[in-house]
Amino acid sequence: MNDYVKISRVLEAMTIPFTLTLVVKDKHEGEVLMEELLSTVQTELNRIEANYSAFLPDSLICRFQTGDKNVLLNSEFQHIFAIVTQAYLQTDGLFNPYYNGVFDPTGFVKGWAVEKIFREKLLPLFQKQTVEALCFNGGGDMQFASKDESNFSWVVGIEDPNDLTKICARLKLKTGAIATSGYSKRGRHIQVSENSQIKQLTIIENNLGDADIYATAGLVANQEQFQNLVHKHQLTGLYVTDQGTHFFKEGVMS
Repeated sequence: MNDYVKISRVLEAMTIPFTLTLVVKDKHEGEVLMEELLSTVQTELNRIEANYSAFLPDSLICRFQTGDKNVLLNSEFQHIFAIVTQAYLQTDGLFNPYYNGVFDPTGFVKGWAVEKIFREKLLPLFQKQTVEALCFNGGGDMQFASKDESNFSWVVGIEDPNDLTKICARLKLKTGAIATSGYSKRGRHIQVSENSQIKQLTIIENNLGDADIYATAGLVANQEQFQNLVHKHQLTGLYVTDQGTHFFKEGVMS
């Protein structure tokens, strides 16, 4: 088995930690690449926060909320607006960017930012022979990849919301995205169906934006809505209730 070196650095933005991880064959070259990457990623995170924070009065989000329709001329804002509007329709309203009465896609923006930065800033590093695998993690949601010819896989532990000192599942994957929604850290921060038994939901997808949308939608759904969502979109992942951890794969409950 090859010897790999894992190099990680933590950045702060949007009130959460973001972790960059490179898996390399050569430690020195990996550290040089990481130092170059840090400033680029931090700059992009700062730009995204300035534009899409719900707490900064000059952000595009806040300006739109107060009636500034000129914001719609911004192509990136248009792109986000279109995605979350389509997500509302595709999930039969379970994913709702107007859940608190005004347009607020900030829950989606975090995952979108991770995926965007991963594809634009990290994936090009695969051109370097020393780089074997890449991961960008934003508050526990992550986009990751290993080179096709690499034998390296990411092992991701899913925290047990019933006991935060324990892991309820370990996932071993080469490439993809994982998003988890739950209440153990942030409380009941979204409107939830009265008969929902799900305390935490993890979705495994190719893209973090999609995973984030379905993790949020599934968490607010009642039991029938959740099963329909999993089947309709052929979802893969796991959810946790008071009774334990339950898995589903490609739309089928185990």
